[in-house]
Amino acid sequence: MLAPCIVADDFARRANRYLAMQRPNEALEAAAAAFALDPENDGAKYAHAAVIVQRGDRAGALALLERVRPQAGATFARSMFLQSVILSELGRSADALTAIETVLAATPAHFDAMMHRAGLLVGAGRLDEAEAQFRAARASGGHRASIELASLLMQRGKFDEARAVADEALSA
Repeated sequence: MLAPCIVADDFARRANRYLAMQRPNEALEAAAAAFALDPENDGAKYAHAAVIVQRGDRAGALALLERVRPQAGATFARSMFLQSVILSELGRSADALTAIETVLAATPAHFDAMMHRAGLLVGAGRLDEAEAQFRAARASGGHRASIELASLLMQRGKFDEARAVADEALSA
């Protein structure tokens, strides 16, 4: 049994929980309730955006995410990450890169943000920077980063180094 929701933050947390449980209809109801209670609540904005982007409304989600304030802390970081993903999907790579760099400025060791940034850099042809970002992510302990780094090294013709990186990742 779930505790009753009283304030917008309660409904926003409930919406996020329903999303994680893959219950999109309940997530939408909870997010809408959070937003109706307090349309300026950053958690409500994020929760509502997270729900509607899954329903295909990227423009609406971006509009909400852009209104999440920096002082919202972790919610702001999640908002910027989601903005980056959406912007990337829309082909707005430079804007996506700016958004993910905002996340990394606040949380430099954020593994998923490092991996997303590296992917954006690869897409932009900035391979030296992408390689450096994969190396930084790899230092955070991510095997996925090692595999991506090895793949990039192979694309760049650095076969011996790629093999060493891959072998190290597979032996860990």
